[in-house]
Amino acid sequence: MANLHADLGALRVNRSDAGTGAPPLRLPRRWVSRVVLPLLLLGGFTGAFVWSSWDRLVPAVGVRVVPVQIRSSTVENSGQELFKANGWLEPRPLPVDVPIQTEGMYRIKSIHVNPGDAIKTKQLLIVLDDEKAKLDLEALQKKLSRRKAAIASVQADIGKAEVAAKNAETSILSAKEEGESDVRFEMSEVTKAEAHLSTGEQAVKVQEDLLKNGVVQSDVKLNKARQDLSVIRAEIESARAKLAKTRTNAAVRIRQAETLRSSALADVKSYQAKREEAQHEVADAEVEVRKAQLELDRTKIYAPSDGVVMQLHVRIGYIMGGGGKNNAGEQKATAVTLYDPAKLQVRVEVPITKFQFVQNGQPAIVEIEDVLPGKKLQGTVLYDTHFANIARNSVPVKVALPDHSPVQLRPEMIASVRFLSPRKAAAPKQQAVERMIVPRRVVLWEGEQARVWVVDQLTGTAIIKQVVVAAGGKEGTGEMIELASGLLPTDKLITSGVEQLKPNQRVIITGEDR
Repeated sequence: MANLHADLGALRVNRSDAGTGAPPLRLPRRWVSRVVLPLLLLGGFTGAFVWSSWDRLVPAVGVRVVPVQIRSSTVENSGQELFKANGWLEPRPLPVDVPIQTEGMYRIKSIHVNPGDAIKTKQLLIVLDDEKAKLDLEALQKKLSRRKAAIASVQADIGKAEVAAKNAETSILSAKEEGESDVRFEMSEVTKAEAHLSTGEQAVKVQEDLLKNGVVQSDVKLNKARQDLSVIRAEIESARAKLAKTRTNAAVRIRQAETLRSSALADVKSYQAKREEAQHEVADAEVEVRKAQLELDRTKIYAPSDGVVMQLHVRIGYIMGGGGKNNAGEQKATAVTLYDPAKLQVRVEVPITKFQFVQNGQPAIVEIEDVLPGKKLQGTVLYDTHFANIARNSVPVKVALPDHSPVQLRPEMIASVRFLSPRKAAAPKQQAVERMIVPRRVVLWEGEQARVWVVDQLTGTAIIKQVVVAAGGKEGTGEMIELASGLLPTDKLITSGVEQLKPNQRVIITGEDR
């Protein structure tokens, strides 16, 4: 209910109190309605105008694109694919090096093959200047002839010494027989003299008895008997002396003959030793002749087997041999390298993280995309080298290609190998393989990350996608590269002007490459 007695004077404002310190009266400020709201309206209209005319203000960038290629191929698999790795072709098991084996240094005189030539066993490859080798062989042959003549001379000396030894043996026998005869004769003379001595002694005794008994008066006969006895005794001594001398002479003659025999036998042994030494010298000379002949033969270099010339390491005028050095001092023992094109293998650098899946006899699929696009070759794991590559963080593994592979293949070509699970008892089945192939030039690398620019066909903008390159694709050299994942078959890859593009930038397709 209204108060009828209210004092309206209380509502009066006393303006004279403005300087007394009372707080001034402030009017309310409406910023939202007066400032913010108009600015929002203006911004909205401006944004709508810019959006509606954006194509004219900022035109889209024209780009050319290329579609993702899907390649299908059918291979015989004996198992599932385990991983993929890259490698390069090489001869199986190894190339054949044809060396220059001469001991001396010789100039290359002529070359009869070129790289890529197909050659047969014993085909002439290279000829060296052989004049010095011929002279060396001739000199050694003459030396051998002198050594053989020395053997003939020594053999003649041996014959002479053997004849002298036989003559000395005959002389010994003759000296013994003559000595024995002379001794017997002298002994008979001594015996005769001794018999005369007995007679003389008897005669002296008789004369002494006669003189003593007075039968005779004179001692003349006694003296004569005594003189005869003295003569007989002297004769006995003389006979005995002759016997001793005869024995001595016989022994001397025997010893002289034995000395001659010993000397002759010594000569025989000496000449036999000389003959043996000469025979060794002849054997050494024959070895030297054979070596010289071998040296001469080696001045012509022949192919050890059928094959193809893979590399030619020399040219006419090179000085080769003597340890395998050329005139520049480089080690060039190998003149030609051959290989059998029917037997090739792939040296695959298997990442260490995948090496656990490798075993001998394992099946594999070999692709040489640059030379045989879409072609699959059946391979077999031969062995691993048991030596890790520390620079690549991998283990080299040898994978054999089938014999008589396509003739387009050459050593050092890059190959991609898909390792399959080991063979099972069941028969292998046909399996279709689809691969995404894109031009190598559209793939951008940032370290180990691969990216491609793609047109987002819904928004009409350029976007960048990370992709996974198939194993070994980065090391390849072909125009195309295989991707394992990251793209759709309908994606359009930008091939032009990618240097100026930014993510989500508007683009318009001006053309499509095939």
